[in-house]
Amino acid sequence: MLKFSAEDISSSPYLSCWLLALSDVPSAIVIHFCSKFERRKVNFFVQLIAVIFCYFCCFQQEARLISAVLCMAFCAISFNYVYLYLAEVYPTSLRNRVTAGCIAVAEIGGMLSNPLVFTSYFWDALPFLIAASIAVLPTFASWWLPETKGRALPDRLSDTIKICYTDSEQVNLIQSSDSHELDNVD
Repeated sequence: MLKFSAEDISSSPYLSCWLLALSDVPSAIVIHFCSKFERRKVNFFVQLIAVIFCYFCCFQQEARLISAVLCMAFCAISFNYVYLYLAEVYPTSLRNRVTAGCIAVAEIGGMLSNPLVFTSYFWDALPFLIAASIAVLPTFASWWLPETKGRALPDRLSDTIKICYTDSEQVNLIQSSDSHELDNVD
């Protein structure tokens, strides 16, 4: 949504578009350094910082370009970090399907962001406010994702369920249940 409204961010649409495109570059470097920390917490804080900068775009007119560039940079980091996280949570048999599902949802969100730009006719900060408000729910929902740092990659769906439930009582229930049914999911 920020790239579609590049002309509204600052007085120079060329500078805005160039800086917003450049904001995607450091995400691969930052992900390399962030991989040393807990996945869940890094993902949560990166998304939270992106939401905060998106709210700054609403209310800080004079710093809108800087806020938009930082918001895009943290969104790119979060977007790439989710793919790293997906590879560690799901077994190989489901990894491609889950990644395709996430891409489909991201594409739907991208399609819905185009009409969102036209809400700027009512108030120039309304697209930023709507996008930031929508992003609050997944940001706080990401806090309850399972931690995957330092764990072995799951080979079966039952291994993924064990990662998700850290409570020993729930793991014992899963181990004692008929886990062969879960392993044969294709």
